[in-house]
Amino acid sequence: ATLTVTPNELSADPTLQLVVHLASKLQLTVVQPAKGTLSLQLPCGTVLSQRNAILRCLAGMGLHNALDDQLMGGHSKASKASPAHAMALASLASWMSVADHYRSNNNNDNMTELLNQLEGHLETRAFLIPSAVPTLADVDVASVVAKVSL
Repeated sequence: ATLTVTPNELSADPTLQLVVHLASKLQLTVVQPAKGTLSLQLPCGTVLSQRNAILRCLAGMGLHNALDDQLMGGHSKASKASPAHAMALASLASWMSVADHYRSNNNNDNMTELLNQLEGHLETRAFLIPSAVPTLADVDVASVVAKVSL
């Protein structure tokens, strides 16, 4: 797979940096043009351009689930297909969308609402989705919260 990302975009996105760092250099080639748009070209020719889809693809099936245990909570492998795993992956996508909403809109005004939601959700859990380790969702939400000074 070939990831195209500008150096500025990569340096501003800690979640993308983590995925690029963990991905095998034998499976992922990173191209950093001075100008351009974020994209991921898969070996089959499919091109993804949406950030969250690119991250989930790289952490899951895009690199043959090589990063599943580290970043997807072990939920994306076909051998673990079940309603519980499907719900966990849906939750991961949902939390990443929440993070993207705050990141894209510089929506710092409602950050208290997000923090209250996180506090209630994490009151009985260690991570945002059922997992023994932090997932892409945890890293993505944490990177948004860390950028805001309250």
